[in-house]
Amino acid sequence: MSSLKDRKEYKITLVKNCKLDRWRLQSIKTGTEDRQREKLKATLEYFGKLDLYPELEKQILETPNEIELSSDIERLAQQLKEDIPDYINENDNVKFQITELIFLPLPNADGYCLNQDTAGNQLDGYIVCLNEGLWICSQLLGKAFVLENMQGDFAEFKSSGSDCFELAISHFLTPRGSNANEVFFGHLPPQIDGAATAAQSSVAIIILQFVTLHEIGHIARGDFSLMNTYSFHIANSNKNEIEYSHIEQYWEAEYNADIFAIKSICEHSKADINRWANFITIWILFEWLIEVERKNGKPICNLHPPPSLRLKNLKTWMNINYPPASDALLYIEITHNIINNWKNP
Repeated sequence: MSSLKDRKEYKITLVKNCKLDRWRLQSIKTGTEDRQREKLKATLEYFGKLDLYPELEKQILETPNEIELSSDIERLAQQLKEDIPDYINENDNVKFQITELIFLPLPNADGYCLNQDTAGNQLDGYIVCLNEGLWICSQLLGKAFVLENMQGDFAEFKSSGSDCFELAISHFLTPRGSNANEVFFGHLPPQIDGAATAAQSSVAIIILQFVTLHEIGHIARGDFSLMNTYSFHIANSNKNEIEYSHIEQYWEAEYNADIFAIKSICEHSKADINRWANFITIWILFEWLIEVERKNGKPICNLHPPPSLRLKNLKTWMNINYPPASDALLYIEITHNIINNWKNP
């Protein structure tokens, strides 16, 4: 069995091998310093963290015009690592404490978990890998949803999110580094931009939490055979070209991991309306996957059930465990209409 030191070195090896693909996410810092200050203040106000403004304001001058998003995403991985223990029970936390959570610098929009290295040696823990392309797509989906839900003082900026939804589909099928720049609002006034970006981040975080908790669900349930089969995702694996047939024997494990994730998120929420708001974000995630599969003309991954069946299973679970009240039903109807407009612009 590989030691903890080997597991961390393996994590570094994964990142180094992936960087051979020269996948680099960059964006140009836009706007005047005053605009950036206004946006920062609006973002912090949205999250109730205005006390952090003096410290973060210093970074506006210190940040170079060209920034690599990879470092920001690494910080996001650390934030997920710190937040997840609040969502899972004590027994599962024991396993999570020996789990490395990393974003790989790859354009693919997916995630997976491993308990072996590329040589087939057993790790003394687990690795959950999320690719940077998933961050791009989650931000694009968040942007699409926020544009559709501009209300009150922001109502004049309301617009269709279908272009962002389509770009998220396109990125899944044909990843491009330039798509990273499309996650920003840019065209909005600073005050609106800051609040919109904060709301967008909230959507993206729920998506990434769901995917992470799904992978932790596999670890908690001991889906080791499934983990080993997924080793073809690893950049330096010699199994990259293997074609897998329709393997329904793994589908139950995927359904169970989905339920583990949504149950963890729902139990962490304090009110049903918040549970349904979070679920609607996950609903958007699966509608996106359904459209990806439709446009792809074949299954995304034969080891997974079709996303339409996974979404149906999750909706059934939600309706049984948290029957929606009138406020949730209204939110569901609005979201249903938005999704229909995206799929039939």
